[in-house]
Amino acid sequence: DMGLSALAGLLLFVALLPFWVLRKIGAGDVKLLAVVPFLISGSALAVFSVLLLVFALATAVIVKNPFMLPAGAFRLVVQHLDRKGVVPFGVPISLAAICTLAFLIYRSLTVASSSGILNQLN
Repeated sequence: DMGLSALAGLLLFVALLPFWVLRKIGAGDVKLLAVVPFLISGSALAVFSVLLLVFALATAVIVKNPFMLPAGAFRLVVQHLDRKGVVPFGVPISLAAICTLAFLIYRSLTVASSSGILNQLN
């Protein structure tokens, strides 16, 4: 599992580095995506990928349609991002990683409770 995580992290770093050079993605986002496979393990990369797609699409929709947000500072920030043509990618990466970890914890607790391990601890 660690080898798969290392390979995925290296592959993500190498694949996203040209996008950083072209200023399409931030250096922090590239580094964060390179580290996330170590955090969530290689077996959960599919879940992370699906969640990242959902959260990235939601973020892009919000940035392209700032009228969905309440008036005030948030709308001004999003309108500024839209004018610059950038979409913040760190938030969807973090949300996808947190939800993936929550899923892994839930799955391990479900397996533990169905096997009777939790009943033996009480």
